[in-house]
Amino acid sequence: FSLGIPLSPDAVPPRSEEHIRSEKRLPATAPGNQRPVRILHAPSDRAGKGSAIIRDTVRRLMERGYAIEYTELTGRPHAEVIENVRSADMVVDQVYADTPMAVFPSEAAWFGVPAVVGGYYSETIDRDVAPDDKPPSLFVVPDMLEPAVESLIRDAALRRELGLAAFRFVHIRWTRKEVASRYARLIEGDVPLDWWFDPGSTTYLYGCGLPESEV
Repeated sequence: FSLGIPLSPDAVPPRSEEHIRSEKRLPATAPGNQRPVRILHAPSDRAGKGSAIIRDTVRRLMERGYAIEYTELTGRPHAEVIENVRSADMVVDQVYADTPMAVFPSEAAWFGVPAVVGGYYSETIDRDVAPDDKPPSLFVVPDMLEPAVESLIRDAALRRELGLAAFRFVHIRWTRKEVASRYARLIEGDVPLDWWFDPGSTTYLYGCGLPESEV
């Protein structure tokens, strides 16, 4: 978290912050809505990412009347995933994550697309990670995944604001140059005190890709 994930997706320029701010994406339930909310899930491994749970979550929301266009991509070229990210209203990363923003939601953030991420660490991350180092996503415990997805479907303004927060974070703190500069400090031994972490101070005992019962 202190060093960051270096981002600068090649070939595809990002949208501008003004473009993201000016988009008029309507909630799925709004009268006269011209299209459904586009949700993208791009798991590297369906089992580990909890894809079946995410699929069931979207299905239940559609059965309740929400207009959703759901796309799931696995084993596709990176360029194809990025093109789908650019046209998405939101992404759902995984159910049991150890971080609010792994690589896929970080790439979505580069284009101002907000992410829903499930993970038990959402309950305790604020004890371990400084506010400025915490990437912006809708990071919730696994049991709250469905309400989190629903909240972004219903609230276009929330989607835009979360997308903008994520956009600013990765463009300011997680560019290749900024992350490389922190690694240079580390190599040179110039390590700020707030980069240090005592594993004995955490109460988080769960793992990526595993429900509590499996742990």
